[in-house]
Amino acid sequence: ATTEIYTLSLHDALPIFLDGVESGSTWNANVSFNFSSSMNPHTLRVMGIDQIGTYTAMTNYEFYDVSTYSLASELGNVTYNGRAYTPAFTLNDATGATVPTTNYQTEYTNNVNAGTASIGAYGIFPNTVGGKLLTFEILPAAINGVLTATPQESPYTGSEIHPNVVFTDNTFGVLTEGTDYTLTYENAVTPGTATVKLTAKGNFKGTASAVYTIVKRDVTLQDANYTLPGNVTYDGNGHGVEIISTTEGTGNLTVTYTDENGNVLTEAPVAVGTYTVTFIFAEGSCIKAGTITNVGTITITEDEIVNPTGTLQGVVTNAETGLPIAGATITVYVEGRELTAVTDQGGRYSINVPEANIEYVVK
Repeated sequence: ATTEIYTLSLHDALPIFLDGVESGSTWNANVSFNFSSSMNPHTLRVMGIDQIGTYTAMTNYEFYDVSTYSLASELGNVTYNGRAYTPAFTLNDATGATVPTTNYQTEYTNNVNAGTASIGAYGIFPNTVGGKLLTFEILPAAINGVLTATPQESPYTGSEIHPNVVFTDNTFGVLTEGTDYTLTYENAVTPGTATVKLTAKGNFKGTASAVYTIVKRDVTLQDANYTLPGNVTYDGNGHGVEIISTTEGTGNLTVTYTDENGNVLTEAPVAVGTYTVTFIFAEGSCIKAGTITNVGTITITEDEIVNPTGTLQGVVTNAETGLPIAGATITVYVEGRELTAVTDQGGRYSINVPEANIEYVVK
């Protein structure tokens, strides 16, 4: 085979003429060469020249370029298994002869995870230089396992509900979200059957899914946005709760008012007294039916009559027997105001009234 020989002069390699170097002293020089890849082996001959031009052979280096060799492996593409692949290979020179393993070093890169892996054979100076690379593919492994979503039942919140999701592969154990797979959700807000879908990534491929249930939640006072009139003075008008809005997904809201005698009104109260407010929610699309008591109270106080000028009094009797009636309610309407009294055991009543046209009702 043809051999290429490079001769290096120290005068050319070093910028300073090494005049007066003593025997046994050391010095360093960095040199680089570009060899023709078509010629193998390469020979580097190092010689010294003194000041009178006499050449002295110092040493010769003969080495082979690994990049001109052929590297082959029977492994081919493989599937991810969580372990490093270190396939066997052969390195042959130009004649087809197997290169001894002592003449090169082996390096595997990216040989664990899915993607392109490589086998590298690199020279060991001074016997060999350069390198040869062979690539192979590590393919994602198909997932095979169970996707679980817990809890299986969650109450409606108004936002998308994401349960605790775990995928356990029969071969690789519990996989990691974000690294090994991504999750998407369907029908995950309103009550009904929701679905979580897994799409494998990275070292894995395939899909899986699991279902879970979203149920209606209990109604709470916070599901109504309202204002209470509080304490008001009788004026002949109704004074009730103002409902501003209710939570989306609640049913119709009915407001009732219970007076001090336990009577329940569905209209805003007018008469003097204290009323306890109750909210009654019908079944909604997302929130259960429910009743919330003691929401608050509304107190209507009697309009104080300024400078009353007279007294309306009398006795209420049974029209047939002539006997007095106890507990009868006398209601007097004076210029839009409502005044009341209740008869005593003798059927008697008394109400202070101003001078005005009045009408009254006995119940």
